[in-house]
Amino acid sequence: MIIRNLKLEDFDDVNNLFMQLHNSEMEHRPDLFRKIDKPTTSRAWDFEA
Repeated sequence: MIIRNLKLEDFDDVNNLFMQLHNSEMEHRPDLFRKIDKPTTSRAWDFEA
């Protein structure tokens, strides 16, 4: 496995991974997580910062 710093080109993949994790946690702990339609950081410039 190669570990590297994130790049702006990774933005969509990171958001998809975040949503998968969130949905899994929401399924197992609906008392702590609510359904969301998109990640909190949905803008590339926030990700880059």
